[in-house]
Amino acid sequence: MNKKAIRKEILKKLADLTSEEKLAKDQVIFSKVIESSHYKESENIFVFVSYNKEVDTHRIINHALQQGKKVSVPVILSIKEGMVAVSIDNLQDLKKNKYGILEPPLIDTNITAPQDIDLVLVPGAAFDGKGGRVGYGAGMYDRYLVQLRSSTKKIALGYSFQLLGQVPMEPLDVRVDGIITD
Repeated sequence: MNKKAIRKEILKKLADLTSEEKLAKDQVIFSKVIESSHYKESENIFVFVSYNKEVDTHRIINHALQQGKKVSVPVILSIKEGMVAVSIDNLQDLKKNKYGILEPPLIDTNITAPQDIDLVLVPGAAFDGKGGRVGYGAGMYDRYLVQLRSSTKKIALGYSFQLLGQVPMEPLDVRVDGIITD
């Protein structure tokens, strides 16, 4: 199956999730994230702000902030320019961008250098057990992840039905180091 077909199939499954099912799955993933050694050992986290039916990251972000971790979230500059990591103090200051995704205001002083990040929690449509990832088609994360230190852990968050036997990978696609599912 090609990436487009995989995205279509997974987006349908996401749309079919009931709010009760999603809440239960999100709770399991939240617990696994905060109990993981990668999370516990990290001081500087870059995490996507969940959108639509993606795994809920709001609780993870709030927990990390309460733990005194530096938390950065993506700000999309443009499809061509990609994105930057911007540090936040809370979720209340975030506003919807033109894609409907919550973002903080972009100020030169709040940009986090990719080399400073210990852990990235990565979204995606589908994943496989070898670190393969199918994103949403713009290549934003693939272009950002190559800027990280080699020691930075890249962990995908997804529901169990998003974990496939194998996903197609292209030369510019970046593999993740692991996936946390329900």
